[in-house]
Amino acid sequence: MGDEEKSEGAFAKGDRAAIVSGRKNPIGMRGQVFWTGENKYGEGMRYGLRGDDGVTYWCNEGDLGPEEGAPPPPEIPQGPSETLEKGSRVSIVKGPSAGTEGEVFWVGESRFGNHMRYGIKDEEGETHWADAPLIELLSAPSASSAGSTPSGDGPPMPDDDVAGTTGAPAMPDDVPLPEPDDFAAATDDFAADDIPFDGDDIPF
Repeated sequence: MGDEEKSEGAFAKGDRAAIVSGRKNPIGMRGQVFWTGENKYGEGMRYGLRGDDGVTYWCNEGDLGPEEGAPPPPEIPQGPSETLEKGSRVSIVKGPSAGTEGEVFWVGESRFGNHMRYGIKDEEGETHWADAPLIELLSAPSASSAGSTPSGDGPPMPDDDVAGTTGAPAMPDDVPLPEPDDFAAATDDFAADDIPFDGDDIPF
């Protein structure tokens, strides 16, 4: 990064950094800076660091340093060794949703780190998002559930949007059906914008 990009703080978005001090965050954890802003309750800047363990950490400027020379990183759970299939039952073992059990309904690559990210629906129907290091596999999907959930490419199209579906009103003949490119655009929007990461709300 150039000097101009770092003029307001030691790190800029996209930089790698390590947690070198502080009481709440794990000392030595490495990760990528994804948010920077002024510290409203102290001096210097405040940073959002996406840890290599898939957890979001909020750090004051003095708590971050370069990876070189930082304390050794803590042991990081690796999570499942292979990409899980939709319909798998998992338990979230770390992060804000720790202790939650549910079924995987979405699979895709994480924006941070070299691991996968999962959408998980719990018993109450609530949705949780977790990277692979934060979960453990409880059971593989059954044959009936493996093919019934949406893929990581985007949300399923509602049945009543398709002409001829039972119970749906017939579409007028002069209404064109969606083109393949329309579905592709919806897919891109879903993957990029609709999957929250823990810590997207910025606490001070």
